[in-house]
Amino acid sequence: MRHPIQLGVLLLLWGTGTMSHDRLAWALLGTVYVLSALPLEEQDLLVEFGEAYRRYRQEVPRLLPRLRRPG
Repeated sequence: MRHPIQLGVLLLLWGTGTMSHDRLAWALLGTVYVLSALPLEEQDLLVEFGEAYRRYRQEVPRLLPRLRRPG
């Protein structure tokens, strides 16, 4: 996956034993922030790495890893 740190932040925001109202608000706002920042980060990476990053982006998922069968 292309953004493991952002996935970790989302897991930290949502991975709580008890979801109170304030934690829910924090998780929602944090999620909106992370998801809105991803396209901006990818634009910067495209400018810096060009076609190599464009190919990488087509082959690798953004946030959730794909499960691959062996062989």
